[in-house]
Amino acid sequence: MDLIKSLLLPVFCTLVILPPQGMADPELARAWSAEGRALKTAVGSLDQQQLPVELADDLVAFSDISDLLADSYEGQVPQDLVCILRGISEDVRLQSSDESNLPTSGRYKRLTAALKDASMVGEALALTLEGHGNGTSDHEAGTCPARLD
Repeated sequence: MDLIKSLLLPVFCTLVILPPQGMADPELARAWSAEGRALKTAVGSLDQQQLPVELADDLVAFSDISDLLADSYEGQVPQDLVCILRGISEDVRLQSSDESNLPTSGRYKRLTAALKDASMVGEALALTLEGHGNGTSDHEAGTCPARLD
């Protein structure tokens, strides 16, 4: 878990300290992606065990950072990517809480899938921010079905 904390802390600090326009950094997206991979590995090793409190806390922090990234990338990347970030955040938060209606194995499968998606989405965000994506979307800003506000 030290690896997870070492990856999360710099990302979180950068998101809190930098102004919104400074947050559209491809390296933040890649760090978030790497964190998703590390968490996926941790969840994948659980089998039917109860989710350890420390890992649950790491998953909630990952969800929070996903929301911060979605907010900071709004209007700078295709809306689809912003929506996916919010969806990943919502799913990770739900499946790592006691509010999930799924049995343990189902919750861990959903978490693993969401964290696998995070790995791919993080790289897509980074490439888009580096100018390798088309930066267009057919969604209007604020119409994401996963938006919670």
